[in-house]
Amino acid sequence: MQENLLNKKDNNVKSAEKYVKKYVQDLQNHFSLNDMQIIKILQNSANFLKKRNKTKKWWQFL
Repeated sequence: MQENLLNKKDNNVKSAEKYVKKYVQDLQNHFSLNDMQIIKILQNSANFLKKRNKTKKWWQFL
C-alpha cells in the first residue's frame, strides 16, 4: 500500500511537470520570448520560491 502512495506522488510530479512545460511554451509563444528570457524568468521564480519558504510569517514572530 505504501508503494502505491509513492507512485501516486511520482505521477503527480510528472503530471505537474507536463503542465508547466506546456504553460512555458504558451508563454514563450504569446510574449515572443527567447529561450534565455524563459530561463531567466524560471530562475527568478525559483529564487522567489526559495526565499518565500525561508521567510517567517508575521504571526510566527509573536
